[in-house]
Amino acid sequence: MFRPSRAEGALLLVAFSVLASTATVYAECAWVLWLQRGNSWGIVKAFSGLAECEALNDRLDSAIRAENKGRSTYVCLPDSVDSRGPKTK
Repeated sequence: MFRPSRAEGALLLVAFSVLASTATVYAECAWVLWLQRGNSWGIVKAFSGLAECEALNDRLDSAIRAENKGRSTYVCLPDSVDSRGPKTK
């Protein structure tokens, strides 16, 4: 039976900790509610989960439809996505 030495055991523990923390960070993706009016975009609010973002998105979309203001659009996107597109110099 294989028994790791203390150094190997410590290395395995560190490797496991790094992998576990990476998975946790990926799972905790933040979401941003964006508002588009014409060609301009703006951030409305950031959320820790998609469900909260979509809930506010639905409420705001309903309010827009009730007022017949079809020129505004709300979109939930991960915080790593910028709806305005890539930055140019």
